[in-house]
Amino acid sequence: MGKHDVEITPAERAEVLEAARTLAKEFAVAGPSADAENRFPTELVPLYKDSGLPSIAIPKKYGGLGADIATTAEVSRELAKGDPAIA
Repeated sequence: MGKHDVEITPAERAEVLEAARTLAKEFAVAGPSADAENRFPTELVPLYKDSGLPSIAIPKKYGGLGADIATTAEVSRELAKGDPAIA
């Protein structure tokens, strides 16, 4: 197995967690109506992409943030607070 170097700094970690909390608020607004309509809230995809969160666990040398699994899991947990079906 390969080694995953943690490259994310404490300040970057705090930033991504705050971004996740902010995005979770958007999830909380859109999620229930999407559930009621039995659809995926595609309008949230650009927000998620623009948040930078999709690349959280990708090493910095490939354009990601180089986060560890604990940070990645915590981001998922924060997003799930907004709407577990989307997170």
